[in-house]
Amino acid sequence: MTQTITQTQLNIPAHAMQRTQVYLPYNILEQVKEIAYNEEASMASIIRKIIGQGLSKKKLRQKKDICNLLKELSVKGNKNTPTDLSANHDKYLYGYEHN
Repeated sequence: MTQTITQTQLNIPAHAMQRTQVYLPYNILEQVKEIAYNEEASMASIIRKIIGQGLSKKKLRQKKDICNLLKELSVKGNKNTPTDLSANHDKYLYGYEHN
């Protein structure tokens, strides 16, 4: 008997979900099916979980990159440090000015 995990069980309101379709290589699809079977979960919930974990890791790496850049630029005497860094940090970090 297969148990299906619904968005309610994941504490995700139905109105916060968007149906979409993706093409997956056969080998990835088979891995997702196996995980879903072993965890007695839906393939959709497994895919959401994996994507969420990947995005969290990517965001963490970006934060670390930004922190390292700021540390490098904050070193006294660094000739590469812009004189207006404090006022225009968004421009230097993200390529645009924050309004």
